[in-house]
Amino acid sequence: MKIFVTILAMITCTFNLLLAVALLFHENLFLTSTAQILTLTGGLIVTTLASVGFIILFNQRSVAESLNTKANLDLIFTTSPDAVLITRMTDDCVVRINDGFTRLTGYTRANVIGKTSLEINLWENPADRHFLIAELNDKGYCDNLEAIFQCKDGSKLTGLVSAKIIPLKDGPYILAVTRNITERKMVEKALDESENKLQTIIKASPDGIVITRMDMTIQFATKRCISMWGYDSENELMGRDLIAFVHSSYQEKAISIISNLINGILTGPTEFLAVRKDGSLFFAEANAQLLRDARNNPFGILFILRDITKRKQAEDTMVKLTAMEERQRFARDLHDSVNQSIHGLVLLSETLISTLEKNNTERAKQIAGRLQENARQVLKETRLMLYEIQPPETELGTNLIENLETRLLTVERHAGVRARIIQEGSMEYCPRAWHENIFWITIEALNNAMKYAQASDIQIVIRCFPQNLELEVIDNGIGFDPGKSRGGLGLQSMRERASLLGGELTIISTAGEGSRVRFRAEVKEKL
Repeated sequence: MKIFVTILAMITCTFNLLLAVALLFHENLFLTSTAQILTLTGGLIVTTLASVGFIILFNQRSVAESLNTKANLDLIFTTSPDAVLITRMTDDCVVRINDGFTRLTGYTRANVIGKTSLEINLWENPADRHFLIAELNDKGYCDNLEAIFQCKDGSKLTGLVSAKIIPLKDGPYILAVTRNITERKMVEKALDESENKLQTIIKASPDGIVITRMDMTIQFATKRCISMWGYDSENELMGRDLIAFVHSSYQEKAISIISNLINGILTGPTEFLAVRKDGSLFFAEANAQLLRDARNNPFGILFILRDITKRKQAEDTMVKLTAMEERQRFARDLHDSVNQSIHGLVLLSETLISTLEKNNTERAKQIAGRLQENARQVLKETRLMLYEIQPPETELGTNLIENLETRLLTVERHAGVRARIIQEGSMEYCPRAWHENIFWITIEALNNAMKYAQASDIQIVIRCFPQNLELEVIDNGIGFDPGKSRGGLGLQSMRERASLLGGELTIISTAGEGSRVRFRAEVKEKL
């Protein structure tokens, strides 16, 4: 537009000038009077002056726009958060800096103007500046050069430099913009260190680690995991379905657990039977965790696998030893309790006969009462032992309350003990996997109340709510001092089962005032 207006004005002025010359040197051009000549001459002068004035106004507007543009550029230069530095290319002399440069480096204009970047020791490694100059000489610009700079206070920062040659009147200058990436580099270093530590942990871990896609195809496996399954290399596992390494009897359970995991239901450690390359079997324990991307979308599953065959063998040995101890305990109970009670009944019956022969009716009634009470106690102990030898065949995972009612009906109520169950809340909040352990905690508490406490009244209170579960077995027996009692296998078994459920078992008892066995646990999952 500017060029077009200038050309138009020049054409107008030129035409007017030529016309004026024609008027001066050609008398008979086409004008017939002096008035016409003066009119035309005046018009030419006015038109020329108007054209010149228009050019001047247009030029002033252009100058104003240029000044405004320069002011905007100065504003950008001054307010940029990045450090901006202008130096002469010939001698590296600093001619201008912005406030961003001062904020990042601590140098003021008085510290740097008229000095070179090397004089103020700005570059930690002067070779970085030489590389920058070489790039500018070769291409005229340099993009994203990473370098370390020294600040006025001696600290250092990592900057990303982009520079370009700008031609000015007195020669070429370098415009350099530096962005502070110190924090970013620290984060990258921390991530690298974390990754190295993770790799070290993975390599040193005694457990096997497997990563699969969401469809369970294997993408990564550690050497420990490869050897655990009896394979020679990672390639033998890649792309295969992880479920194929699980014994068929456990595959349905494994698929269910993975489905729960994907749906956000945590299951905790899971035991299963695994198959090696040669077909041999071993017990493994698996912990699984979803892997998520930056948008929190799951893209894979991380498995931590442990060979627990030796542990299972030790547990089996312990079960056998426990069974042997239980048999020994049962034999002791049979000898110490029932056998002695029956022997006592025989002695009482002989005494009763002797008393009746002497016609001592009152004394005979007393002995008969003792004989009757001892017979009831023997009946209790006999029924309890029969239940322990062959408990009712019930599905513990189906209905815990019904199973406990069966026990009370079979033992306690037949033995003349007043026993009842009080339920609060809903059993649907009790994880099914908990039923068996809760059942046997209750049974051990009932056994103690029957055998040792001589209780005549027992309450089983079950409180089951969405977040917590509480079980109490309360008896009115003779009680004991928990601080002085060491407890037997029954108490130990109750504590172990309570620990497996992540709960706490407490026993409150006072001599002569009965006992209260209490189990409490937080319900974190519903299986």
